[in-house]
Amino acid sequence: MEEIAVGGRLDPTLPLVSGDTIRLEQVVVNLLSNAIDALRAIPPPRHLTVDTWVENAMVSVAVADNGRGVAPEIAARLFRPFATTKGRRGTGLGLYISRQTAREAGGDLDLLPSTGGGARFVLRLPAIAPAQAQAEGTPSASRVSPPPTSPPPPPPSPAPPLPRDTSQVAASLAGLRILIVEDDEAIRRPMARFLAWRGAEVLEVGDGQEALGRLGQWPADVILADVRMPRMDGIELYHRLEDGRPDLAARVMFLSGDLFRLAESGDTPVGPERVLVKPVDLDELERRVLGFARSVAGAGGGGGASSRASGTTL
Repeated sequence: MEEIAVGGRLDPTLPLVSGDTIRLEQVVVNLLSNAIDALRAIPPPRHLTVDTWVENAMVSVAVADNGRGVAPEIAARLFRPFATTKGRRGTGLGLYISRQTAREAGGDLDLLPSTGGGARFVLRLPAIAPAQAQAEGTPSASRVSPPPTSPPPPPPSPAPPLPRDTSQVAASLAGLRILIVEDDEAIRRPMARFLAWRGAEVLEVGDGQEALGRLGQWPADVILADVRMPRMDGIELYHRLEDGRPDLAARVMFLSGDLFRLAESGDTPVGPERVLVKPVDLDELERRVLGFARSVAGAGGGGGASSRASGTTL
């Protein structure tokens, strides 16, 4: 690919901002990577601009490109989970997690109109007053630095896992072991990445047979099993666990693309409260998994190191 012309206006007097340095850097890298991907799809000239400024006690970082832009129907859902313009190359989580990160820091991330065509994303973060920064010692403050004079290379594929600083992330699932049993990698991997970002220890397998092999040595607190899979589906996995490890069977939640048809046919051996409908809303996934894990632990059905000590063979 030919070179990309990089420009923009950077404010050299930017104050510190509130937030975790590593995670905020990841947001900016994600925006730059998206812009580079957009520019790779067009012929020259290719322009990437980065602007920074302070307004209303907010530090803004704008990343813009002169690519093909974002269609209105895609823009309307761009920050939702699993929304992607990259086809199978994208997880559809980058912008969703980036916006969540900005909002957790008290800011936001938006797609705004671009006068030069293409896309323009603006990250806004609350500035820290100098007196406040000095008083607090800025333990969680970040300096917004100018980008390098040339754009960073495109990230490798697959993308590295998101940094997990559980002192900064609202790690609601910290300490939970979650096994995802799903044959569709396009569904499984984004779910795993999100759950790990929320603090869980996640293991992925492609069918029930592989899950049985792993559960003998890795007794998960929550098992997310697709209803229909090759070799061994989630229903058979559940029944096998009922026979050999009923404590693990009590930790199974099912994934299905059609909850209503399941309810009518009685395909699942559990109630609809233990069924997640695909595509799964990630906020609902987090809420349901956390609630389910608590209910299982309260009923004495699993969770915690003591329940994992058993080495019973499945």
